[in-house]
Amino acid sequence: MDKTPNGMPILPDQGAPSRCPCDGAQLAMVYAPMQSFRNLFSEDDALSHGTLFEQLYKPLEEV
Repeated sequence: MDKTPNGMPILPDQGAPSRCPCDGAQLAMVYAPMQSFRNLFSEDDALSHGTLFEQLYKPLEEV
């Protein structure tokens, strides 16, 4: 089987359309604000909350 330069196999054409309907569309945008090292959880609290940064802790509210 032929492979690309990075080692991925080149699969034979399965009769799929030659153009994706989403070509040229922006599918996602990332927003990752810089974090300052202040208002940090303790090590134990960070493990239980899933984040070291207090400002990123957003628990789900019960409805």
